[in-house]
Formats: sequence, C-alpha cells, structure tokens
Amino acid sequence: MGKKLVIKYVGLLLSMLAYFNISMQEQFDELFGELWIGKKENWTAGKNQFHVLRLNFSIDVMGGAENISMNLHDALNGDLSIFISQYKLEHVVVNERNAFATYMHVIQVLLEKKAKLMILIDEFDRFAHKLLFETPQHYEANGNSAFSFMKDLIELLKWSSNVGLEEFRSFTVGISPVVTSYPMKNITFDRQFGEMVGFTESHIKPCKLLKKSSNASYQ
Repeated sequence: MGKKLVIKYVGLLLSMLAYFNISMQEQFDELFGELWIGKKENWTAGKNQFHVLRLNFSIDVMGGAENISMNLHDALNGDLSIFISQYKLEHVVVNERNAFATYMHVIQVLLEKKAKLMILIDEFDRFAHKLLFETPQHYEANGNSAFSFMKDLIELLKWSSNVGLEEFRSFTVGISPVVTSYPMKNITFDRQFGEMVGFTESHIKPCKLLKKSSNASYQ
C-alpha cells in the first residue's frame, strides 16, 4: 500500500510537471502521445501553458531559530533560482537574505509577460515532522520561527491568486493535521481522496491493538 501510494504520488507530480509545463511542449507527444490524455480530443485545459514552480521544504532543522529560518529562505531561493534559469527570467534579482522578495519579483516579471503560473509544493510539512518527531528537543525553542515562515508563504500564495496573473494554480502535498491550521481545505475525510491523504482502517488497526495491549486512554 505505502510503496504503491508513493509511486502513484511521484508519478502524478512528475506528470503534472510535464503536462502543464510550457517549456515541455516539444516533448509532449513523446511523453503523452500514446495515452488517452495525450489525444487531441482529450487534452486538458492548460496543456503546456504554465510556468511550473516546484518547491520542496525538506530542510535541516538543527540549530537555532535563526538557522532554521535561513534554511527555509535558502530552500525557497534555491527552487526559485532553478525556475528563473529554466524560464530565462534574466531580470529577476535573487535576494539572498529574503526569499519572499525574490518570489515577489518573479511574480512581477510573470505579470509583465502575462504568464500563467502553477506551483507544486512537495514536502510541505517535512520540517514540522523533523521538529516534532525527530528532534523534539528543538521544537519548543524553534518551532514558531519555522511555522511563521510557512504561514507567510501561504499568505504569499493567496496574494498570488489575486494579483492579476493570467492564471494561477497551486498544488500542495505532504500536509498533515500538524499544519492544517493554515487557511487550506482539509480533504482527508473526503472519500475520493481518502486513500491518498487520509487514514484507512489498515492504518488505524495497529493503534487499536496497541490501545488494547497497553490499556492506554486515548481521546
């Protein structure tokens, strides 16, 4: 189940990167020509029309709050630098101290180009799991700094959807209940998404057995 889900998820992410990516028009037939979605009559709206920005926040959470914040900014700047190079956005200036400033400059240039933007955020909550479960001793002292960064990023995404881009889409994966306090829709209880993002009976059963064996009290 787990391995199959990972494969499906990775395949979906890579497919989205290629299908909607404006820079991969020449590879479309090679990648999708033999598939149902690759037939002209079945093309999805937005095919090869978007600048696709992929973000990943699986960072090192060791050190103090300032170090974690710097690592998050570096991660965002790193992904933005790849994006800038891929789409030849030469006029964008990377602000090494403030990745949000870099992001806003990217949006400004895309507005001038009347471009469409799709953002795929992978490992959104990986830093939270590292803090809470791998290095819990750092969470109390440094958690607020990391969560503050992600909250500001979500606010930027909301701003991006209303700033006047030709079209804007965002797809965020990896969210757990730990970080659903942000203004997003929780789809974990939706049946059509349950197997992908929710908990199934096979996940819960070991917990029930543990409860019986330990006589623990769970809320």
